[in-house]
Amino acid sequence: MKKNQLLIRALVIGMVIMFIGASSLPGLAANVKIKNTQTKSMSLMNRDIIYVDDDNTAGPWDGTQVHPYQYIQDGIDNANAGDTIYVFNGTYTEDVYINKAVDLFGESKESVLVNSSSSSETIHLKVDYINISGFSIINGQIVGILFDGVDNCTIANNIISDNKFGIMMTNSTHNSIDNNLIKNNTCAIVMFYSTYNSISNNLVEYNSQSILIETHSNRTSLTYNTITHSSTGIYFLNNSCNNSVMHNTISDNRDGLYFETSHDNFVASNRIENNYGYGICLNTSYGSTIYYNNLINNSIQAIDNCTNIWDNGYPSGGNYWDDYTGVDNFHGPNQDIIGGDGIGDTPYNISVGNNKDNYPFMNQTSGNLPPNMPSKPDGSPVAGPNVDINFSTVAVDLEGDFLYYLWDWGDGNFSEWIGPFNSSEPMATNYSWNWTGIYDIRVKVKDIYELESEWSEPHNISIATQIELSNLRPGFMCFNIFGFNNSYLFSYILDAIGACVVVSLTYDLYLEATATEAVHSVTFKMVNPIFGDNVTIVDDDASDGFTGFTIMDAIFWQLSAYAYDEDGVMIDVDTIELFIFLKIGRNQNTIGAVGDLRQRFIDRILNK
Repeated sequence: MKKNQLLIRALVIGMVIMFIGASSLPGLAANVKIKNTQTKSMSLMNRDIIYVDDDNTAGPWDGTQVHPYQYIQDGIDNANAGDTIYVFNGTYTEDVYINKAVDLFGESKESVLVNSSSSSETIHLKVDYINISGFSIINGQIVGILFDGVDNCTIANNIISDNKFGIMMTNSTHNSIDNNLIKNNTCAIVMFYSTYNSISNNLVEYNSQSILIETHSNRTSLTYNTITHSSTGIYFLNNSCNNSVMHNTISDNRDGLYFETSHDNFVASNRIENNYGYGICLNTSYGSTIYYNNLINNSIQAIDNCTNIWDNGYPSGGNYWDDYTGVDNFHGPNQDIIGGDGIGDTPYNISVGNNKDNYPFMNQTSGNLPPNMPSKPDGSPVAGPNVDINFSTVAVDLEGDFLYYLWDWGDGNFSEWIGPFNSSEPMATNYSWNWTGIYDIRVKVKDIYELESEWSEPHNISIATQIELSNLRPGFMCFNIFGFNNSYLFSYILDAIGACVVVSLTYDLYLEATATEAVHSVTFKMVNPIFGDNVTIVDDDASDGFTGFTIMDAIFWQLSAYAYDEDGVMIDVDTIELFIFLKIGRNQNTIGAVGDLRQRFIDRILNK
């Protein structure tokens, strides 16, 4: 469509061309660089399966399905890193020491029983990348499973019962304890000096002490566990900080959650009920955030003798307390605007200290959390009018829900909800402004349950002209004759159609552009609207202004100057939609060039 418009404009000024005369010049060559990419192939490790069956008491033993080893330790001793050890149903009375990265699978967690043969650890993990699934680990005199300075190990789908310590972890990171039944132990799980571990989807019941996060064990994630019938559901002590407790059911214990000299923890979306001591206790522990929990029928709902945060502000809200006696007649951050909002009009006071839940819920919460506020939009701080500028941001949803983004462009316009995106997945979009000015760009996000975050911190952008072609302008006829390079003649006809004409005695064309300090490089680009030829000139040295030079080889062009910032982002463009270059005078070269132009035009019409 644009090429057709340019052709129409070219016909309008045909009389000017005929009057002055026209010529074309030898063609120009352009170099195009293509970036080479390489792909890497990955080979998968061949994994062997080694079999173990306690019924094979007489041998032979070679680890095959026909002649399995009798003991689990024999299977491990004869395995290589990456192998799988498959254990048939039976009772195995032995202590298992794992010093190779293997997968240990039991035929059935109810029927593959591992008893300790000594007073130490039943299963001892000593290297990284061990996976254990499908066992009953029972009757350990000291420890059922010991993580001993290991990383990236997984204990899943097991029964761990009747041990002194069901699972013990020391100096270990990035391990997972998932979907286990942990019961009848003196202590279900205990960890020391361990970080970035995950405890999720476990049923932890009838232990004297359930989960003990002890001594500088930081950044543990405890999610979707059911913890019941113990002295304390989860106990943090001795500077165990920055841990996350979410979506757990903690009930029928003496105390639900207990924090002692442990700081900056996060407690959200838990159901804490029927505990006959404290629902939540923070003792000499500060800087934690607690909201979106349902606290029901605990003898003492919460106690806090330090400074902690018990709500997520308005309108997100705080916690549900079944003994809250306030009413809901007002709404707003100060709860002073007539009309209820599901949040109590007065705070809920936390026992002992001066802490309050400023926005207690009137009804139980669904437990789903709104996404976190997105990061401040990232993009250029300046741009020209009508230029698309890219912006990016990222947000986190603590439950991992899909996210949708809404942009406020600061000029009264908003985007649609854009998505879905994964939590923590960066997203990008673009926008252009029609008018100069300074605009504040904000973004917020919602999850699949329509819960919305707060607006992000604003990003300021100044919209103003960043570049102009300075020696060539629409509406002017420019003369390069007898050295008078700055001779111009204004034409209302040329101005009306956005055209510029250069009349020259030589084939040389000089280009100049003025730009703001934000511009670090300029690309001059000329495209022939009839034949599709193009010329590109780059100037990335702003010390003497931005200039370009070329030898002309055709009459009609579209001429643009693209401005780029220091990051290589295009922030503005100045364009002359129809630029006509006329070399006056007659000689053999000119006659040949006109003939070539006429032939190319005929070929174009005939689609050759």
